[in-house]
Amino acid sequence: MKKKLIKSLAVVVIMAFVSSVLPCASFAASTYSYEKCVVNFPVFIEWRTLEFAAFLDMHFQSKDGNTSLITGAIDAYKAYKDTIYNELGKYETGVGTQTQEQLKSLDSCLRLADQSVLEAKDMLKRHVATTGRIKQQTILLEKYQAINNKLDAMNMLIAKIVGSFATFKEKLPGFLKDCNKKK
Repeated sequence: MKKKLIKSLAVVVIMAFVSSVLPCASFAASTYSYEKCVVNFPVFIEWRTLEFAAFLDMHFQSKDGNTSLITGAIDAYKAYKDTIYNELGKYETGVGTQTQEQLKSLDSCLRLADQSVLEAKDMLKRHVATTGRIKQQTILLEKYQAINNKLDAMNMLIAKIVGSFATFKEKLPGFLKDCNKKK
């Protein structure tokens, strides 16, 4: 519990630090141009990716079953993806035809969005695989501990039986001698 609290506090501190260092990614509608996309959009993506990674770390620490955890994580991934592409959709050239430079900026931002969405998907896959393995290992460990406890109890019972036989063996020759003398 204490370890979880420390991790949660660390995530909050890191996110507060990042938000104080990075400029806010929300801009007025008039500032959404393809030229500014190259500068502002990576900051927005970095912030959203950090939020998504922190969510996955906290979400998969739950002791709930993997099925419910995966469903929640997939929903968060879809929201992340929608947020990235919705933000990209806000950038526009204004009135008229696009210049070569504007198209290069748009292409750069589109590639960045696609790359960040793919990286988020990989991040989600890694968390699912890692959590599944950890939970399987935990279940196996608990079963092995239960088996070990039963074997320990059985070992103690066998030791008591062996001790009783040894005591009986020590008393048996004396009993036989007494039986033979009475005849």
